Amino acid sequence: MWSRVIVLLALAASLHAQGAFANPDFEKGSPGAVPEGWFVPSASSGYQAAWVTEGCRQGKGCAEIAPRPNAGANPGNLAPPYAGKLIRYRAPLMAAWIENKYFVTSSTVEQLKPGNEIVAINGKPAGAVLEDMEKLISAATAQWKRARSTVEALQGPRGEKLALTVRPYPDTSTKEVSVPCDSSGALTADARPKKVLTELEKGIWYVDLTRAQDKEFDDALPDLASAKGIVFDIRGYPRVTA
Repeated sequence: MWSRVIVLLALAASLHAQGAFANPDFEKGSPGAVPEGWFVPSASSGYQAAWVTEGCRQGKGCAEIAPRPNAGANPGNLAPPYAGKLIRYRAPLMAAWIENKYFVTSSTVEQLKPGNEIVAINGKPAGAVLEDMEKLISAATAQWKRARSTVEALQGPRGEKLALTVRPYPDTSTKEVSVPCDSSGALTADARPKKVLTELEKGIWYVDLTRAQDKEFDDALPDLASAKGIVFDIRGYPRVTA
């Protein structure tokens, strides 16, 4: 029996996105073929993938994963059946668990500021939401589970809205803020200049390597070459390959 799944950008050893968020909802494809924008990296993975339009939990299509013929009882890195995951997008904010409270650390939502406490998510206490998510997270330490849950609690299927009960600092009262799960790019967790590359003062340049793309970096090279000083912000994972 084939196992229908909607996968989270990559299915270990079996199905991978060719590019960032290429056809993420499996809306494009030819019946029976590998979904458009995805590929099976190795025939030795023990699995095969096919695009189908029936039995999907979300959207117009999904990837149907099946063991390859004669693959045996455990054909690779995945032991069938594979349950699968919904593709999840993040809300446009980040938060951290600090002194037993869930605080906003970064946000592009006007009503949410760093330091605001997230008291509840969809009417459920934030701490309870994180604890429930951690029951399904595999991790070697409780700290890593909490690091994962603080991120995943602010994710959901594309277009889903999260109802956040927020207590702005230093108020004692709360307010309700609705945020959509529609973001896929990097969201910085620290306060930093809005521009990825900018001249802070004459001859002194700032480069955010977490957000900078190759073209932006290449275009700025003449200015950087003649700069008196450059501040490279490495708080994050660099995207520039040059």
